[in-house]
Order: sequence, then structure tokens, then C-alpha cells
Amino acid sequence: MTCRLIESSKGKQNSLPYERHPHEKEENMTDKKPNSRASSKSIRFTTEVRPVTDDLAGLRSRRPEAPTMQESYALYSTQAPILLDGAARRQRHAAEIARFFKLAKRDHLFAEAHMQSARTLSHLITAAALAVAVTPARSADDLWVKANIGNVLKHRAAKLGQKAMAALMPIAFGPHAGGYARETGSAVASLDDIASSMDDMQRRMTAMSIGVETGLEAVSGVPAAHSLEQAASLEAFASPALAAIASDAISALHLADEWSPGSSARQEVVAAHQSALTLGYAAIAEVGLAPARDADDLSIKQAIRKYVMLRSRDPKHLRATAVIAFNEGNVAATWTPGSRFETGNQIPLFAELC
Repeated sequence: MTCRLIESSKGKQNSLPYERHPHEKEENMTDKKPNSRASSKSIRFTTEVRPVTDDLAGLRSRRPEAPTMQESYALYSTQAPILLDGAARRQRHAAEIARFFKLAKRDHLFAEAHMQSARTLSHLITAAALAVAVTPARSADDLWVKANIGNVLKHRAAKLGQKAMAALMPIAFGPHAGGYARETGSAVASLDDIASSMDDMQRRMTAMSIGVETGLEAVSGVPAAHSLEQAASLEAFASPALAAIASDAISALHLADEWSPGSSARQEVVAAHQSALTLGYAAIAEVGLAPARDADDLSIKQAIRKYVMLRSRDPKHLRATAVIAFNEGNVAATWTPGSRFETGNQIPLFAELC
């Protein structure tokens, strides 16, 4: 099968500091509209600095210790996160972004003082989506989360004129990204199916509204939901060194190759292989999304992008997620010139679609 290279759309990325940010008006089903009379003076900032961990780093921190690496990666499959929790954090942070820009329109001094909070919230939103993409679905709830986020990102990319990115979303978020598929196989839903679906929707919305740890309780390595009140924590957030993350990514994928399962492979080998792919691409997504703070970082990002393009046998959804991560990292760079999210020379972006 012949592959073709598609370069991402240029000149279509949002870079408006106050008027609109890619996540400011992101669709979700449960966010409440911010109070139209809200004022930045009503915010009661906390002074305690708590750890801020994005969902991609959170995935990698979940791998348990074990006597062997294979056992460790195999056990990770039992430690994988609940995707509803990640979707809930993403939704909370999207609401905080909307709140920030609503306040910023009234108070530019507030915006200038706390723009780094918005940048960090934006990073957390994107990292949560990428973590959902790389994590295998294990339930109907997981499929629903993937479909929901995939659709939001597909529509956003299409609205911005980013046709290549819009085409990648269904690949990255799985075959259900175009809409959650009923498991009955029936072309027409029965009344019982509809009632059950409504019950499932209510249960998911409830879980997403109450099941998330707040940033006030955050501990290192565990993602949490942060608000504008925690500006001290949000503005202290910094991505870890890219060299270490890139090394972790390559090590995990080398292990995945070593454990490539055959038809008669033990379940532990199959689980370890899948987990190594998941965590390897989680680390690659971190590299793509993170800022290039100097020439060495830029070289690392370029090297990892080329490495992904060489791994043509890896699952398409993981490779598509890597491309999206690099694109989103470039979007972050364009809307925050001069900040630590500045990448300098933009990395040429390609998606190899078969």
C-alpha cells in the first residue's frame, strides 16, 4: 500500500493572546457558563505551590515496580487510568480557560499578570486528550470518551482549516471517533436501548463532575484539576528535560520490539508489549507537546519526529497521536511568542497516512 506525506496547514493556527484561544470555546456537555458579572477581583488566590502533573506524565508514573521490566510493563495494563477521569480534568481545565478569557476581556492587567496560568491550563487540556488517544479502550465508557474528544478535536481542526489534522483525529482516537457505536449491532435502536443510553450518559456526566481530585490536593506524579485560584502552582509548572523523556520513549519502544508477540505468546508478553507501546508513545507525545527551550531541545524534537516516521509498523493511532502532539506543540509556540513555550524555528510537520 502506498503512503503519502501530508504537510499540516500553515497560517491556520490560533495565535491571538486575548481574543480567542483554541480551548477557549471548546465543546463539552456539562460546563456551566461563567458568571457574566465575574470580576478578576473576586478570585481568591492560594499561595501554596502544589505539584502540577499533566496526564501524559501521569501515565508514565503509573508503571509499577516489579522484579523484571517485562513484569513491570505487563502489570501496567492493570494500572491504566480510567479515561472518564482524564476527560473530567480536561473539561475542568477547559472551563477555567473560558473563565480566564472572559475575565481577560475586562481586565488586561489581570491577563498580562496571569497569562502563564492560561498557557499551563492549555497544556494540561491537550495532554489529557493525547493521553486518552494513546490509552487502549477497555470499556464502553472508554470508547465514549475517545469518541467525544476525537469529535471535538476533529471539528475544531476543520473549523480552523487544518484539513490534515482533522483527518488524523479519527485515526488517533480509534474507529469510534466518528460517533459511539452501539454494541447491539442493530440498525435501529429500541426504546430499551435509548433508555439505557440515556442512563449511561447521566452516569458518565455524574462521574465526570464529582470524580476528580482538585489541585489543592495534588501530589507529584498524579494529575489533578487546577483552577485559576491556583495561579502560584500553574505558573510554577515547567516541562521536564526533553532528553530524559526522549530516552524513555526510545527505551520503551525498543522493549516493545523485543516483546513483539507471536500467535502463541504468553499473556504477560502480550500485555507488556502493549504497555510498552502505550508508554513509549505517551513519552513521544510529551516531547512533541513540550517547549524547545534551546537548540538541543529543538534537535531532540526533530530526532523524535524522524524516529516516529521510521516506525511504520507501529499502530496507526499511536503514530497519528504523535503527529497531533507535535502540531499542538507548534500551536502553543505560535500563540505565546517570547515565552518558554516558544519553539524558535518551527519543526516541519508531516503525517504519513497509508
